[in-house]
Amino acid sequence: MEKQKILIILTLILALTVIPLVNADVIIPTVTKVYFEQNSKPYINNIEFTVKGYGYSYPPGPSIEKVLGDYAPEVVFSFTSRYNDYGDKIYENYYSNYRHIDYYELEGKTGEGKNFIIGNMEKIPINCYNIREKDGVYYSDITNCLNKPYSEFPDDISPFDYCKDTFVEIEKETDEQGNPIDRHCELKFNLDNAKWIEENVPDSNINSTINTDQKLKIKSKGFWGNIGCFFKELFGRSC
Repeated sequence: MEKQKILIILTLILALTVIPLVNADVIIPTVTKVYFEQNSKPYINNIEFTVKGYGYSYPPGPSIEKVLGDYAPEVVFSFTSRYNDYGDKIYENYYSNYRHIDYYELEGKTGEGKNFIIGNMEKIPINCYNIREKDGVYYSDITNCLNKPYSEFPDDISPFDYCKDTFVEIEKETDEQGNPIDRHCELKFNLDNAKWIEENVPDSNINSTINTDQKLKIKSKGFWGNIGCFFKELFGRSC
């Protein structure tokens, strides 16, 4: 009998430990407006682009802290999309659980066939706010009022009612799979900060005999990525 009690207690402890982890590991359906600019003006042309996040991943569970310099950042997050016009919407959920990302880089190709890289971006996406639903009505929580610690809300009013004056009622919106949108974000890229890569043009840092795709791959590794490649090649491994 005692063994059964112990087994039940252990089972409950395991359930309480695992359930919060599983519940927290969710995907947030997100819509993002994408903006490319050049010379302080909207860029009007299509662009195929890939965003990559460099850092390290770790097993499901608490985050693991590493000291930059003790590891070589590698691609642990990425997505590819297409930009057709200023303010285009894309449906990317930015699932990056169990990953630490040091920086982001964007690799793009314009409709004219010009390749470029925008590097060292700290945050992707930006200007996010949540969508709230109550009684079948959808609201934009632009100030993210409901994200505040519960202790900051007064005792005599619910958090939703406390924040409601900051909400804007909106139409229900779904992603490409029909899931209700839970978050709105933005992506903004300035082509004035881009490194343009032209075909058959020697590069002062990269051997001019390699093709454009190889140049993009090498440049996208960043400083620490190239350091990692140096040590791999030192011991006879490919990068």
